[in-house]
Amino acid sequence: MYQGSLESVATLLYSEVLAADLSRLDTENVAQCYVKSALASSELPSFTVTEVNGQTSELKSLGVENIPFTNTKTVMLRQCYRKIPV
Repeated sequence: MYQGSLESVATLLYSEVLAADLSRLDTENVAQCYVKSALASSELPSFTVTEVNGQTSELKSLGVENIPFTNTKTVMLRQCYRKIPV
């Protein structure tokens, strides 16, 4: 389990994602960049995707919800193996 602070992980992921040109991406793709960056990070060793019968999972976007009160957006993703939601 990761022993550092959540803020340090968030800062690390934010800096890794900013290395890409996010201004050209939509909200859903930016969210997927964050997830992929977190999966690749050595700071989160227990956050992994395992293979099942040689197949890796994929993330399908379920859409974006705008939250006007906080002026934020929530991206909903579903993990699928062989097109089956898990």
